[in-house]
Amino acid sequence: MEKFSDASQILTTEMRESDLEKAIQYATISLPWTFDRMQYGIKSQRVVNDRIMNILKGVLNQSILKRALEDRGYECGTDWSNYRESDIFDFEINDRLYDVKTTHVYSEYGDSDSQYGGSREPISPELIEEYRANEGPEWKTFLPMIVPFTQLEGSRKKDAFIFGIAETEKDIRRTEPEEGEDGFWVAAPYNEGKNRGTHFFHTENAIRAREEKGQGFNIEFQWDSKQTTLGGDDDKEIEITLFGEWDGERREETFTLRKHGNYTSDTEFSSFSMARVKNAGVLDEPDEITVTPHSNYDGEIPKPTNPNIDLDNDDLEWVLKHDSFVNLQMPSEYSVMWVGYTPQEEFFEDFQQYKAWFNPKEDITKNEPARATESVKKGVPATRQEAPKPN
Repeated sequence: MEKFSDASQILTTEMRESDLEKAIQYATISLPWTFDRMQYGIKSQRVVNDRIMNILKGVLNQSILKRALEDRGYECGTDWSNYRESDIFDFEINDRLYDVKTTHVYSEYGDSDSQYGGSREPISPELIEEYRANEGPEWKTFLPMIVPFTQLEGSRKKDAFIFGIAETEKDIRRTEPEEGEDGFWVAAPYNEGKNRGTHFFHTENAIRAREEKGQGFNIEFQWDSKQTTLGGDDDKEIEITLFGEWDGERREETFTLRKHGNYTSDTEFSSFSMARVKNAGVLDEPDEITVTPHSNYDGEIPKPTNPNIDLDNDDLEWVLKHDSFVNLQMPSEYSVMWVGYTPQEEFFEDFQQYKAWFNPKEDITKNEPARATESVKKGVPATRQEAPKPN
C-alpha cells in the first residue's frame, strides 16, 4: 500500500446542490433516532444545533465522495435508509466496505484581520503535506483520532477508514439569520427546565408506543413579543415547515404564522425532528415563538430507566428566538480534501501506539476538552503519556 507523501495525492472535491439535498433529507428525518441512541442529554439550543450540523455534514461528505469516485469509474454504494437502527453507514467501493470520517476547518479563524487573532495558515493540500508527521496535541482531535471508541470493534467488518477534511470560510455553526436572506434555517428541541423536548419528541420508546397505538401528537406554535414597538410590525409573518414521521414515513407540514398569532398542526406525528423557518431573519430579538405539543396518547409511556417519568408528558414549552437557528444551506464553496484511507487492522495497531495529550485539571470531576497549549498559557506544564492499550 502506498503511504501519503505528496500534496498531489489528495483528492479535492466540491459540493453540488444534489449532494446537499440528500444530506438535508436525511438530517430532517433521522435526528430523533440519532439523539436517542447517543443519549446526548442536550441542554442548550446551540449544542443541539451543532449536533444537527454533524449529522448533515456526515451524509453530505459521503455524497460528495461517492459522486467523485463514480465519476472516476469506481462502483460505490451507500444506504442511509436504516436510520432507525444504526448511525454506522456502509460505504462500499468495488465490493469493499469503508467507514468515512471527516473533520471541518473554518478558514476565518486564521485570517490576519480576524477578531480571533488570526495566525493560522489556510488549510490546503500543501499544508497537510508539510505537517503530515505532526504528533502535536492539536492533532488529538484531527486525524486519525476522530474515530469514536465505540466504532473500534473488530466485529464491524470494515475494510478501512477513509479520512477527509472539509473546509469553509465562515464558521457555519455561528451565523444568525438576517431579514431578506435565503437559507435553510432550522432548530430542534432540547432539554432545559420545562423544555423536555428530547424526552417527548426524540425518545424511541415514546415513538414506537405511539405508532403501536395509533395515537401521536400535534404541535402548536404561538408567536409573541416581549416588547411593544411603534413601527407597526404587527403584520409580520413567517413560513414554518415541520419535519417528522410516522412509522418510518416522512411527514411534513408547511404553514404561515403571523405575529401575535398561533397555529396548531393538522398533521399528527409520532416523532418530530425539527422546524424550518424559511424567513427566520424576520424575527427580532424581543420575539419569541413558544412551541407546545398536544398529545393524543391515551395513558402514559414510562421511561424504562425511571418509570416515574412519563415520556409522553406534553406539559412542556420550547421557545424559539432570533438566535435559535442554524443554517443547513452550506456555502457554495464547500469542499472536502480526501487525505486517503487506512486499513482497519493497521488503524487498530497504530491507535494503540498513538500518544495522548492531557492537562491537569483544577477540578478532576469536570471532564472538559483541553490542549497542552492552554496549559502553557496558564503556566501549568503540559504532560504527555502513552495511551493505554485496550484489554
